[in-house]
Amino acid sequence: MLDLFERPFSISARDVSAEFQFELLEIQSMGRLKDTFYQARDLCAFYKCFPKTDFPKLYRNACKVVSMFGSTVICERFFP
Repeated sequence: MLDLFERPFSISARDVSAEFQFELLEIQSMGRLKDTFYQARDLCAFYKCFPKTDFPKLYRNACKVVSMFGSTVICERFFP
């Protein structure tokens, strides 16, 4: 769950739950999104521009991970 959030372009689809595999393979094939990931100043900045309607399972996973942190600032930065 954390690896999927933190390293979506370098984690193998075999290493994640079956529910995420299709969406993970899809985003890994999107060069533009990969560029955005590596150019983002932090993970919150990346997930703010993440196509949540196209990849709802990965987005929900990201929301769960961010909500695990005690800082409301992090959560507020994540949710536009």
